[in-house]
Order: sequence, then structure tokens, then C-alpha cells
Amino acid sequence: MPCFPLVDVQTAQAFFATLAIIANLATIALVASRVVVHRSPLARSLLELIGPYGLWLAWLVALTCTVGSLYFSEVANFTPCTYCWYQRIAMYPLAVILGIAALRRDWGIRRYAVPVAGIGAAIALYHFLLD
Repeated sequence: MPCFPLVDVQTAQAFFATLAIIANLATIALVASRVVVHRSPLARSLLELIGPYGLWLAWLVALTCTVGSLYFSEVANFTPCTYCWYQRIAMYPLAVILGIAALRRDWGIRRYAVPVAGIGAAIALYHFLLD
């Protein structure tokens, strides 16, 4: 019997898929804004609006991914494959260190978080291409 009887697996999948789409669109918008910030007043405005909350947003994405993966393995009883575990090894620490960095307003965390996220993204891309 699942711990959360009010949330079925299909609802959870739709919820986490929606959050993933929103996170991807926000990431694309922020990266594009960073690239064209000197040429576009709209990009500059976007960065000024969202930029100060970047650490909190990164932490929220990492936390949501962590909670989602734990839901699917521990509540929905999906067994993660080997590559899923490798992705989790890269993701779980980000939920902790980005939360601490957001509380401390430590933007130096980029030196540690970006390589770990990049390794996780490379594993995820490889895993996706296997199917």
C-alpha cells in the first residue's frame, strides 16, 4: 500500500513531467538571456528579475528531482536501473549543497555544482540515447 494513497503514479508522473518542462524552459530562457544580455533590454530585465533568485531556483529544481526520484522508487516501487543510480549520485548532493549555498548566498558554489550537474547531465543524455 503506497504511503500517499491520494496521489497515484500517473498523477505524479504528470506533475514531475510538468515541473521538468518548466525547469527546462526557464533554464533555456536564462541561458539565452545571459548570451544576449548586452544586446537586448528584455534579456537584461529578465536577468535582473530572476538573477537574484538563481540559487534558490537551482535548489528547488534539485530538490524536486530528488523528491521525484525517491517517490518513484520508494512509493511507486519502480526499481531504478544502473544509469538511474549514477544520475542520482550526481543529483542528490546538489539538493543539499545548493540549499546551503542559497541560505549563505554563496555564488562560489558554481565551481562545485556545475561540474557535478554536468556529469549528471552527460550520464542522463547517454541513458536517454540508449533507448
